[in-house]
Amino acid sequence: MLVSSAGYEKRRVYLAVACLFLYGACLVVLLPRLSFWQDEVYDLIGARQRTLSGLLQYVRRTPGAVPLGYLIQATVIKILGFSVFSARLPSVVSSLAGSLGIFWLARLSGVSSSLLAAVAFAVCPLQLRYALEARSYAIALALSVYASVLFLLLLRQPRPIGLLLLYGVCITAGIYTQPFSLFVPVAHLAWLCLLSDEWKRRRGLIVSVSIIILASALSFLPWYLYSSDLWKQSITTYHLHGAVTFRSLLLVLHEFVGMGYLGTAIVLSGVIVALISVKIRRADLAFCVLYIIVPVIGGLAVDRSFGYFVAIRQFLCVIAPVALVVAISFETGTRTGIALAIAFIFVGLWNDVKLFTRPREDWQSAASVLMLEAKRGACILFAPAESIDLYTFFQPELSGYQCTGNFEQRDRVTIAVSPSDVERSQLNLERHLAEHGFHRVGDLNATMPRLEEFQR
Repeated sequence: MLVSSAGYEKRRVYLAVACLFLYGACLVVLLPRLSFWQDEVYDLIGARQRTLSGLLQYVRRTPGAVPLGYLIQATVIKILGFSVFSARLPSVVSSLAGSLGIFWLARLSGVSSSLLAAVAFAVCPLQLRYALEARSYAIALALSVYASVLFLLLLRQPRPIGLLLLYGVCITAGIYTQPFSLFVPVAHLAWLCLLSDEWKRRRGLIVSVSIIILASALSFLPWYLYSSDLWKQSITTYHLHGAVTFRSLLLVLHEFVGMGYLGTAIVLSGVIVALISVKIRRADLAFCVLYIIVPVIGGLAVDRSFGYFVAIRQFLCVIAPVALVVAISFETGTRTGIALAIAFIFVGLWNDVKLFTRPREDWQSAASVLMLEAKRGACILFAPAESIDLYTFFQPELSGYQCTGNFEQRDRVTIAVSPSDVERSQLNLERHLAEHGFHRVGDLNATMPRLEEFQR
């Protein structure tokens, strides 16, 4: 029986490794299929700063941004050279590491369907989106997963000094990649404190985790003091204000796992099925629920305090406990629980396909079209003016073809219209051109950003 059990365990690990390699191959194939979108380009502008001081100054001006993800991306680009592959490689590697971490986390949590949890994590559309973006959120997600792995290992160790240090390093690295990841160890602490048996047996660990959370938060204070004034200026300048309203809550529910309200309903139903099942330990389910609730409430509280807009990427860490909930739902053994787990996988895959089929902005293509127009004699206007950086990132020469305001010698003008917050600047430019005898003759780009052609 022991041999049979050991053999089964070995086969399960081999299957997990095979699935991980298959997932990695899929990511490598899919990696170049999506064009860079606006926020990716802005992050890459920071990562490609020529000096460390230039990079830090750039990050400092971006509201809520922290340097570690940019530094990792900059290092990879410097070693491999700039390409779609090198720009997105840190996210791909982080997604693979996160999937492996979920498999480990599920086993430590007592979830026997650990491979299912890893699969649910991998196919989750919100996770896959950031796995294929040249941004730091996949890195932060992986760090939060391994912080949770280390936390569960701490529960098993009598003198876990080394693990405590690793746990603290993981949390601090997470904060310097995505500050909202601090709420993951807060969820760990809440779970320890709310479970009476853990409170009695783990008082020392409660103190240690509290100290680590406090120390990690204090380690972030220098960067906050260094950047906060510029963050506030940028929020005002670029109209990034927001408020936590009922509409914000609906957005969170809709985008929770990247599957719309249906995906959120599947997850909530999985929690309910597990709650009424006699097979599931309440402590395991409570760990997952707190792991979801605390980061969401904490993130919304921060947004409300700073008047910043709510974005689903702020709660990306909840994908880890969601994957565990899918596996736990399956392990109830009920028809409903099994159906919910299967539904999550298939609805996730369906939305993954949609990620690659729906229209998507393409700044590199637009910059190439603008360059061609410039060489044909057109001058370029940008709406809004600061969006020029999104085009010159791919075609630096475009800055030399920008209209200076003197249109008497011009017969052709092209306006590059960025997809967000441009209505007023666009209308002003069109009115100005009309005053100089220009009229719009068509669009040059089928996808966003829109390129409007004007002739006299």
